Amino acid sequence: MPDDKTSPTPQEQHNTGFVSGNDWTTRWGNNFRLASGQMTEEGMRQMKEARDDRNAEADCARCEKQRDYLLSYSPIIRFMRQNINKVGADVHNENIRCRRCTTWQKGGFDKDFGIMLCANNLKDQGALEDTLAHGFKSSGRAIYGTPPVLKSELRPSAENADGFASSGLEANGRSRNNSRSA
Repeated sequence: MPDDKTSPTPQEQHNTGFVSGNDWTTRWGNNFRLASGQMTEEGMRQMKEARDDRNAEADCARCEKQRDYLLSYSPIIRFMRQNINKVGADVHNENIRCRRCTTWQKGGFDKDFGIMLCANNLKDQGALEDTLAHGFKSSGRAIYGTPPVLKSELRPSAENADGFASSGLEANGRSRNNSRSA
């Protein structure tokens, strides 16, 4: 006897609220279903993946342009890069890679591959700068090892009750020599 069961359509199998398609009406419909609460968590994940696939090339190009700008002009990135390069590590735009990530992370560091920036999860240059600085910090730890905390940094000074006499900083983190009023 022939099997009279037909396979269910994808919509019948699992209704997530997401409809695949790249035209503007489908994308608008997906955004409407998302905003009106008609989309499940799985549908939101599928929608994000579709958006990331559609924008991957543009996201990576934007990330690489911003990365190169930060390597040239950002004071914190230039400082960290110069100091890491002083110890023999060669950190440059070829081992700071912009890629599309399938996880929600913004980036990461691997001692064999370098710093990875998740182009699809970094929406502005400030987020890219923060992630790149964190990647430099992680690469510095891989080169130097985790720096020890000096006990003298933890002990309050006898000179000043707030414990910041030897560091030149007030308890709020400002320099004592700062003449600006708050």
